[in-house]
Amino acid sequence: MKIIKKKLTFEPKNKILLIYTLKLKQLLDDVYDYIDVKLELIKLDTEEKMMRISILLLEIGLLVGIFIVFILFGSIALGLYLNYIFQSWYFGFVLLALGQLFTGLFLWFTIKLFPQFWQRNTQKIFNNIIKKIFSGRENNSK
Repeated sequence: MKIIKKKLTFEPKNKILLIYTLKLKQLLDDVYDYIDVKLELIKLDTEEKMMRISILLLEIGLLVGIFIVFILFGSIALGLYLNYIFQSWYFGFVLLALGQLFTGLFLWFTIKLFPQFWQRNTQKIFNNIIKKIFSGRENNSK
């Protein structure tokens, strides 16, 4: 069997229609490519922000952990020193525990008595953390 290929002939109207169709197809392809690139950029930005958040949380966790270990060993050392001064096995630790209890009660009462002060300051801290998280892209582009 022979395949007969028919040659297409276009009249001027068909050529114009074909040109517009090709341009429209090219335009749609460009729009689809633009959307794909935009989605990829959004994915990368989100990944970068999540990475920045996790690094910041890791830094905060490490700092809090180091601070807690410092307070713990400092309290033990201070308790042992107070025991040595008062020549007692437990009196230094009792004084230390009372001092920490009064410090905790003082902080608790100031938070209850001045909630606007604490809210304002904690809000500033969280705003600075959020600015640090979301300002990385602008800093990298400079």
